[in-house]
Order: sequence, then C-alpha cells, then structure tokens
Amino acid sequence: TSTAFGYDTTIPIEERPGWKSATVPTRERIAAAARTFLSECAPGDAWLGGNSIPWPVIAGLLALQLLEEDVLGGRLARRVLENWTPALVGCLPTSEAAQKRLIQFAYGEIPDAVLRNAGLLLDREDKAGGEVFCLFRLEPLWDARMGATLLGRLERGGLKPGSVFALGNLLLSRGVEGTAAHCAGQIPHPTEMDTHNRRLVVQCLALLLIHAPRSHWQRIWPYFVAQPDVAEEALARVVGPGEIREGGFLAAMDEEQLGDLYSWLSKRFPAPTDPHVMESHYVTPRETFTDLRNSVLLHLVQRGSPAACDRLARLVDALPEQRPWLPWRLREARMKARSNAWVPPTVPEVIALFQD
Repeated sequence: TSTAFGYDTTIPIEERPGWKSATVPTRERIAAAARTFLSECAPGDAWLGGNSIPWPVIAGLLALQLLEEDVLGGRLARRVLENWTPALVGCLPTSEAAQKRLIQFAYGEIPDAVLRNAGLLLDREDKAGGEVFCLFRLEPLWDARMGATLLGRLERGGLKPGSVFALGNLLLSRGVEGTAAHCAGQIPHPTEMDTHNRRLVVQCLALLLIHAPRSHWQRIWPYFVAQPDVAEEALARVVGPGEIREGGFLAAMDEEQLGDLYSWLSKRFPAPTDPHVMESHYVTPRETFTDLRNSVLLHLVQRGSPAACDRLARLVDALPEQRPWLPWRLREARMKARSNAWVPPTVPEVIALFQD
C-alpha cells in the first residue's frame, strides 16, 4: 500500500501513503485480499522466539489490524483467528492500541490458544537467551487464569535464573498467591549452598527482598550472615538509583530488619572507604551500595517510631566508629517520634488553659 522504499512496521496500513491515495474500490480490493490471505495462510509457530519474524507473519498482523472491525465483530472465522494467534502473541506491536484490542479479543474467544502460544514463546526465549521478554505483551490480558497458568509454569521448573526472576517479578507484583512461597522453597539453608544453583538462589533472594522482605526475613537474613557474597549479589540485583530514591523494598521492612541491614552494610562497605569521584562518570556498584547504606539509615530515622529509636540506640552502641553522626541521627529520630506522637489540644482545652 505504498510506493515508498523501506518498510516501517510501526505504521498501520491506514496511515500509509498508498492507502491514503487509494480510491474506495482499490481499498475494497485490498481488504478483500487481506481476508483471503488470512483465510488461506497460517503462519505456524516455528518462528516464535527466533531472531527474526517472517514477512508473511507481519503481513498477516497488518491484515488483522486492517480488518479489526471484522475481527472484533466476530466476522472472522474462529479457525482463522486461532491460526493467527501466534502473530498476535509473538510480534512487537505494529499499532500498539490495535494489537492490544485484538489480543484481548482473542484471549476472550480462544484463551487456550493464547496461553499455549505464550507458553511456547516463553520457553523458547528462555532456552535461547536465559531471559524472557514476552511478558509485557501479556499484561493487558491479566486475570486469575493467566496468573495461575504462569505460576504453574514457574513451579514446573526448568527455567534459567534470569527467566525465573522476570516471571517471578511479574507474578509477585500482581499478588499471585503461592509465588513467594515457591521462591522461598528454592532457597536452601546457607550451609547447603554448594549443592544448589547459585544464580537461581540469588534471583530468588532478590525477589523476596523486593516483594516480601518482612514475611521471609528468616529465609533471607541467614545469607547475609553466612553467605555475604551471595547476599551482595542479591542486593545488587535489587537496587538501582530509582529504587533507592523511592524507598522500594525498604518501605516493606520493619525497624529491626532495617537495623540489621544497616549494620551489615556499614561493616561490608564502611564509610571511610566510600569513593568520592567529582567528575562525570558511571555510577559504580560500590557507590550504589554507599547510597543504599545511607538510604537505609535515613529510612530508619524517618520512621519516627519507638521501635526505630530503640534500634538506632542499639546501633549507636554496636557501631562506635560512627560517632558522632550516628548519635545525631538517633536524636533526629527521637524528635520525629515526639512529633508523630504529639496530639494537638482541642479548642475547649486551649480555652481552659487561658482561663486558668
């Protein structure tokens, strides 16, 4: 539908110069050709998860978008829709809004076909590169069935660590029950670490730190004590500049856990060894851990709770090398606690004070 050289798959047919300049009869012929192509061709799924998408698959996806009204109106045979489900699942959007509507319709009509192709794509991406990138395409379809299907795939095992993290992160962010328990089950006691996949343990520790640190701290903390290198890898998987600034997983931790983490970070990355680079540069992992250590302390201070003050008081005793700034932080926390506990007097109480 264009006389221009080159082919930008992000431009829908209706926006191409050839379509815009075509007469009504020509447009009808193009639409008829699209119906015939969709009906008589089937792309199969052998290309799913590969390094390239065949042109016939892209052509079919464009045809589906051109005939979107027919598809959504149920005027396309169920067999045809099922044949082209791999294209809807496996192609990057040529028109994001249209593809979202089409795949949502397909999921409502033929959910088994959509889930089957999604599972196939997930497994092939995992096998090819150890990571899965297709999960964002499933977000518009999310429901309990989708969550249960993906949790089942996670529990079945066999995925590489990077894929476990991506899939587990999606499930935990969606609150799928059973995901955190499964991740915890993949983490052995630190003394049994040598018999397990280190990378898998790191990914599962990172998932629990992000999504369920408070409820699974008894599973997480022993690694900080007995396997600090593994714990450091898990933290590095979790933190980044945005995560630290926004609080992230720190907000889900209680005061005791924050104190434990601050003490560990202070000993592993002591303040006197902090790098101080003034010129422009890439942030190093060591600088990231410095930011995390400081953020943990700030988070604890700003809690302004009796538990936070108690934990900070014990940190002052346990880390005498951090005087005088740590006692000052304790003073800030106590001021914050008093401010939080203050209840302003009511109007009658104020009047009574003046009358006295």
